[in-house]
Amino acid sequence: MDKPSLQQVHLSIAQCLADSDAVEARLLECVYHFNVALEQITDIQLLDQIGRLNLLATGVAKNNGDFHLALGYIILAMKLLLPQQTDPQLRAEVFKERAECEHLCGQQSTASSYYQQALQASTDERQRTRIYELLIKFHTDYGEFQQAFETGRKALCYLDFRVPAGFNPVNFAADYLHLKRKLRGSTIETLLALPEASDARIRDQILLLSAMQKAAYQIRPELCVALAAKQVRLCLRYGNTREAVVGYMVFGVIFWVASVVLLCWGVSMVVCRWLCWNVTTTRCRVLKCRLCMVTLHIPGCIRPVILNVTGSVLLNKDLK
Repeated sequence: MDKPSLQQVHLSIAQCLADSDAVEARLLECVYHFNVALEQITDIQLLDQIGRLNLLATGVAKNNGDFHLALGYIILAMKLLLPQQTDPQLRAEVFKERAECEHLCGQQSTASSYYQQALQASTDERQRTRIYELLIKFHTDYGEFQQAFETGRKALCYLDFRVPAGFNPVNFAADYLHLKRKLRGSTIETLLALPEASDARIRDQILLLSAMQKAAYQIRPELCVALAAKQVRLCLRYGNTREAVVGYMVFGVIFWVASVVLLCWGVSMVVCRWLCWNVTTTRCRVLKCRLCMVTLHIPGCIRPVILNVTGSVLLNKDLK
């Protein structure tokens, strides 16, 4: 069978898969056949559909941990979609996915360029927040902690949330005293009874504060705690999100250690116990992975005490 005939066979298989109910489950297989048959396709609408399928396949490949395969999909998606598409949200999504794939494949300068193109193309506030979150993680991964922190501050400004340029003792004291009063008499049940945050802007603020804390810790540990306090304060007022675990963990652990000295450890014990109960009950993979990340930053001399508070089974065995 010659090449054109073989490509026609691939095209027929791809179209059968695309028209079937199993297209989602067999997405990568469908995309493979379409991509092999591209030379035989001239229909603009079909090429647009293939571009969108490659965009979806990028996310599937990333979730599978195959970053180089994901990069191949997004490069083809860009080739098929960008010349025809004028929708700014779709263009920004394509640039964002290309940036993240380049980032995951270790291409620092290329990734940085595409992140900036994604920000320039985006006109949607929530999408822009997601791009900024990835950009914060990008700078953090490359040890550019101050730039990561400043990126987060800039992103929060778009959401009308101001964060000091550095650790501000007065600002921190205000948050600390507010939380100490707010949490007095709280129990696990009262924290669990908090609703899930419904305001999109509040959810985005919590998301960005969570993303910034790793870089903030590297700049100055107190700065990380200050961000965590702001995050917990938002949660107590507007409700929880799944990203809030980092703030609760830092607040609970750090304040528990501080409270041992101050002999007023009830508040932070409640937060730690709530965190353990919530992670154990929900079995949320994202929460458990982030919990592990945070505990790695706890000094070795303190970690045994923290493990005793939060549960050695949860942090040592269940998370492995």
